[in-house]
Amino acid sequence: MVEQIGRAERLLHASCIATDREALDGDRLVQLYQDLKTICANFKPDEVAVEELFFAKNVTTAMRVSHARGVVLLALAEAKIAFFEYTPMEIKQTLTGSGAAKKPQVAFMAKRRLGLERIEGPDDTSDAVAIAVCHLVRRKFGVLTGGGSAGATARYNQALQRAQAMGGQR
Repeated sequence: MVEQIGRAERLLHASCIATDREALDGDRLVQLYQDLKTICANFKPDEVAVEELFFAKNVTTAMRVSHARGVVLLALAEAKIAFFEYTPMEIKQTLTGSGAAKKPQVAFMAKRRLGLERIEGPDDTSDAVAIAVCHLVRRKFGVLTGGGSAGATARYNQALQRAQAMGGQR
């Protein structure tokens, strides 16, 4: 979780929900859902940014990640928290200026914007922080930065409409 105070961006909290790899998929999804509900109740975020899925190789992994993503969106909808979606290329472009940037470059720029030397936890935590910082940057300018596509602009506008329908900033 990040926040914008004036011109400063600040990390409030970053963690990764880990489930038991040996557990059944359904049980892992239940744990994810319950943990997300707790996080939403405790932190009460105004908005959440999520990464759009893009998989070209492993269909099994894509299905499992899409199931988890569905649980995330369900928990957010139930908590009436607006969500914004960004593709990996949009995140890279926003933070580094290049849609072809590598993960270490993206993580470096997220840390730099937040004034941090490191982000504790696995790579997934760093990725989540980068997505949140991407959203702050785009929200700050009120438009998609970095030359997003027309489809990205439409998705962003839909997310803004969802936020307004839910009462805007809480």
